[in-house]
Amino acid sequence: MAQAYQYATVVISRSGGSLAELAVFGLPSVLVPLPTAAGNHQYHNAKEFSDMGAAIIQTEDQFEPNRFAASIREWIASPDRRAAAKTALQAWDVPDATERIVALIGEAGGAK
Repeated sequence: MAQAYQYATVVISRSGGSLAELAVFGLPSVLVPLPTAAGNHQYHNAKEFSDMGAAIIQTEDQFEPNRFAASIREWIASPDRRAAAKTALQAWDVPDATERIVALIGEAGGAK
């Protein structure tokens, strides 16, 4: 996937764990949240990316092919908007998240 992301201009994706990958690569997206996700968490994830200017949300219940295609064209046609999305995603990304979590678990368990 890393090689595919390196060549991508925009990504069409669900809005679960793949969001971390989009942040690492600074890729704008059209997100289609899984409507059956627990607590509608994929929609809320997508909303966060949309609010920071890094994604366009296309829900399944309101899917419209012309709007979907227009969303993709918007990203492709706007290098400035893609650059702003990349900046926002880089600010959101936490590259050392795994190390931080391991340290917190160690602290909680009394490990040094």
